[in-house]
Amino acid sequence: MLRAEVERLREVSMTDPLTGLLNYRGFHDRLQEELSRSRREHYPVSVVAIDLDSLKWINDSFGHGVGDDALRTLANSILGCVRPSDISGRLGGDEFVLALPRVQQEEAERIVGRIHEAYGMALPDHSHLDFSAGVATTAEEASDERLLHAADLAMYESKRRHQGPAAPSPARELRASSALAIGEAQRLVGTAVEIQQRLRSQQSARAQARSARAAGTGDGERFRKPEPAAGRPDTPRRPDTPRRPDTPRGPTSS
Repeated sequence: MLRAEVERLREVSMTDPLTGLLNYRGFHDRLQEELSRSRREHYPVSVVAIDLDSLKWINDSFGHGVGDDALRTLANSILGCVRPSDISGRLGGDEFVLALPRVQQEEAERIVGRIHEAYGMALPDHSHLDFSAGVATTAEEASDERLLHAADLAMYESKRRHQGPAAPSPARELRASSALAIGEAQRLVGTAVEIQQRLRSQQSARAQARSARAAGTGDGERFRKPEPAAGRPDTPRRPDTPRRPDTPRGPTSS
């Protein structure tokens, strides 16, 4: 009973209450698990970043209730076009994201096209509603943040083509800066490791050189007769001179 309640609370904590999709935390946890599995089994994962266009205008013009309906409708359109094994999430506001295991970029783009059609059919009276999407597919050892950043860049390029330049949302700007910071930190760590390895290699070479010099001299060096100093040939020792006997003194004159 307690275990079931804990599991229910965990699921609630990882679910977006408006759409029923995974929230930011839930999506990232699932994506990290999927990327780890894909590295072990060597299969691609495509990530799709989706941004609902003009959500602020919808909220301002028709009310937040209509905006919420548009978000829920997009979520349902997404779920109707993906597999149960795919990972769908709403990161907040107008931001949605998908992770499609074992799907290359070309197939992911076809799935985006099907979501476009489904969403347009679900909102016939609001034909001006649309979304922009970008796709990125895993490279070797790509992190979840780098993959999401690449999908965001592709999405903003798509939005620029359709609507002109668009400013990234604060959440996406934070993810982009985080991805760049992580990349820079990894580069610095790699440089530090390389320097440490070089220092260890140099220390090892010096220690080996000292050992080689010590082995070359040997213990016999301690017992070798010292060589005479240059310019000072050995001088033969003069034999002891015999002592002259004492000579008696004559009488002193008075």
